[in-house]
Amino acid sequence: MLSIYLADAGEAGNEFDDLNSRIGRLNEFWGSKMLAEVNSHECGEYVKHRGNRGGSRRDLEAFRAAINHHANQGFHRGIVRVSLPPKGKARDRWLTRDEAAALIWYCWRYREKQTVHSGKGKGRPVFTTKRPPRHVARFILIGIYTGTRASAIATASP
Repeated sequence: MLSIYLADAGEAGNEFDDLNSRIGRLNEFWGSKMLAEVNSHECGEYVKHRGNRGGSRRDLEAFRAAINHHANQGFHRGIVRVSLPPKGKARDRWLTRDEAAALIWYCWRYREKQTVHSGKGKGRPVFTTKRPPRHVARFILIGIYTGTRASAIATASP
């Protein structure tokens, strides 16, 4: 059922990759079970197995969509209900301008620290000229100024 849904509903791209990974996680838990075994207790067990309430809710929503697709194709008759965990709280706070500025400056100014392994200063930490998180500062700036989601920024070439 899950592979049929993936073949019919999945298209190449980021959303397909998300769906593909969801189907993989679902298949680990539900792969050996029959549709008749889907009930609220088993859905609760999946939430415990997954360990992440928000992620398991999204997985179970995909599972419900796969079951409905399976029924619409005429492969099974009868109603199969998927029990979802309650929705999480909505985000009520975002970074303030000062917090965002502090984060950007930290990423921009950060310098790599390495330990001297030989010679006179052995064991002493030394700051190098390398600044590895500068790309993160650019990423944050693009996100703040354009309002673009992280996945779109990551696939862009600024």
